[in-house]
Amino acid sequence: AQIASQGYALDREEFLQGMVAIAVPVTDDQGRFVAALAYHGPVQRIDLETAIKRRDVLMDAAARLRRRLLLSNGDRTHELSQFSRNIIKSNKQSTLFICALN
Repeated sequence: AQIASQGYALDREEFLQGMVAIAVPVTDDQGRFVAALAYHGPVQRIDLETAIKRRDVLMDAAARLRRRLLLSNGDRTHELSQFSRNIIKSNKQSTLFICALN
């Protein structure tokens, strides 16, 4: 319930010790989860506060991806691949992961 109301999830080293992350959902036109965008890094470089500061960037990217998916006529795999290449090219200092459901 907390994650749904916040609109994002945090990983406070629960998955992997020494790694923090923030993730936001990408939803379809009915509000169903179809993918997630995440920003993460080792605690030596990124603390949780820094990860949280990326929330607005991730939420904006999720909204942009949602719009592209809605226009893609169901070809999610191609759109996700194309979108991730564009994001990676434009933001080489950060790692963005996209996880999608088919």
